[in-house]
Amino acid sequence: MNKVLMVSSGAADAPTSRREILQDRVARDEAALRQAFSQFGEAVQTRTNVRQRINQRPYAWLAGCLLVGLWWGQRAGSR
Repeated sequence: MNKVLMVSSGAADAPTSRREILQDRVARDEAALRQAFSQFGEAVQTRTNVRQRINQRPYAWLAGCLLVGLWWGQRAGSR
């Protein structure tokens, strides 16, 4: 009878410890996911900050705008 009690008490402890292990893993994964989304948000915000990007390389943007204007002007003139 002791064996049955020991086995049943061991079986009762196993799901609890497994559940705790899974809860710890889920908590770790959630923290990692929050960090990844935070880094992603920062990267998107940095890339979409046009004013900052223009301030970093104003002459490249000026040249690009002039080229686009010339291209559009040629297309409109050929119609």
